[in-house]
Amino acid sequence: MTVVIEERENINDISDLFTEYLVKSFKVTDEKKIKQLLTDLKEKVKEKKRIIFVAFQNDKPIGFLAGNIEREFVETTGFYIQDGNDSENCAFQLISTFSNRIFEKGFKHYRQTITLPTNFESSLENALENDGFRVYERVQMMRDLQKDQTLPIILPEKYTFELFSIERVDEMFQLMKDANPKEHSDSIIYPEMLNPEKSKEIFSKMSNEFTSLDIDINPQIIFENKLIGLSFIISHNSEIAFIAEISVSPYHQRKGLGKALTNKIITECAKKGYKKIGLAVTLENTTAYKLYKKLDFKTTTNYLTIVKSNQ
Repeated sequence: MTVVIEERENINDISDLFTEYLVKSFKVTDEKKIKQLLTDLKEKVKEKKRIIFVAFQNDKPIGFLAGNIEREFVETTGFYIQDGNDSENCAFQLISTFSNRIFEKGFKHYRQTITLPTNFESSLENALENDGFRVYERVQMMRDLQKDQTLPIILPEKYTFELFSIERVDEMFQLMKDANPKEHSDSIIYPEMLNPEKSKEIFSKMSNEFTSLDIDINPQIIFENKLIGLSFIISHNSEIAFIAEISVSPYHQRKGLGKALTNKIITECAKKGYKKIGLAVTLENTTAYKLYKKLDFKTTTNYLTIVKSNQ
């Protein structure tokens, strides 16, 4: 029973597979919501903003992979294999075929997240690595907050905190690049970080051109009027804040600045009434991971991040 992988520009005949994905993966059961999500996906495919590959077995659709192709860095937006249908490593075939095709189209970087545990064959990770993919274990972590919560915040002499300032935006993204060298796992996963202008564009979209940032929970560290520590905290509601980025200049590390900055963020978020604060970290980044564990962040989700570059 050979698996056949096809790129699809019309998904009308496989809507049931996407509906199953929404129900099983996201517990979406409202028919109107499902219909709207399917309509949105069809429109994005038609407008060449999404690319979709479908796996068939005996002419029956058993899985799919969808990706965002609005930028040169392609990131998957949906991935699903029906239970019991990965006997021929369908997951690997989908990922490999998809990435080869986007590289043929001229895209430079492929990135995908798979939440664990999965229903895929245990050989998936080895098959991906043998095919040139980099596979990283990552976790999402969360910490509960109480309104009167304060943590020790100690900065060395001559270092001060400053609120987020639009005037320092270019300085921020240059620092982000400097703090994450090319060989760092985060830069391999997110090569956009190596280009300050691309980083600025992405973070600008995340924060409505920086106007939706809650500056009270976005402290920066200044030394001799230069930005040497940055934070970028986003919040889509009044209860949960998310640490999108923390960076400290490589020339100012090993002084406890990362811990001081994180404690400052936690304290300010608690003051503002946020109930939780979250983040994501690569386990290979042991310094950051150990710090977050010491600061009472608890793992809520384990996942793999799969990347491959064509550069």
